[in-house]
Amino acid sequence: MIKTLRGRLSVLGPDWVIVDISGVGIQVFVPNPSSLSESGDLVLLHTHLVVREDELTLYGFPDEDSLRLFQLLLGVSGVGPRLALAVLTGLPARVLSHAIISENDRALHEVSGVGNRTAARIILELKGKLGGIAGPTEVATGSDRNDVVAALEGLGYSPSEARQATAKLPLDESLSLEEQIRRALQH
Repeated sequence: MIKTLRGRLSVLGPDWVIVDISGVGIQVFVPNPSSLSESGDLVLLHTHLVVREDELTLYGFPDEDSLRLFQLLLGVSGVGPRLALAVLTGLPARVLSHAIISENDRALHEVSGVGNRTAARIILELKGKLGGIAGPTEVATGSDRNDVVAALEGLGYSPSEARQATAKLPLDESLSLEEQIRRALQH
């Protein structure tokens, strides 16, 4: 089993990167490849190998929480590796864990390929399994977060970019909406 991969990024694709390890290029499917770093930089990815009859596919994540969420998503009936990767691309680990804990299926619906049934299954099957993964106390409250996301989208950012920037906001109810937007823009 391949647990981690350390090397230089040589190519960034739409949902994958090629990591050069001593002259061997390994393709790894990752959420948001552009958020890792630039081509030529060293990178460490926590990986999960999916073995199929006709292929070996390696999925990589910048932190262990994202890897653990990916593996938990694979345990949900009807969720395969591609959909699990799409969920983590659309919702960073902290936002996803917050959505599951708070049973916010609307956040899951924003991900392409996740319908009502799949969102309900993800919440039902994972709600009690998120121990140790960044939870709701680390992100802005749901309604505030939705307002910040909407404001960033109004400024021209994609829904994915807006959610990623908002996921990094600390829980601080004393911050005004304008201050939260300013901090999200800094990310």
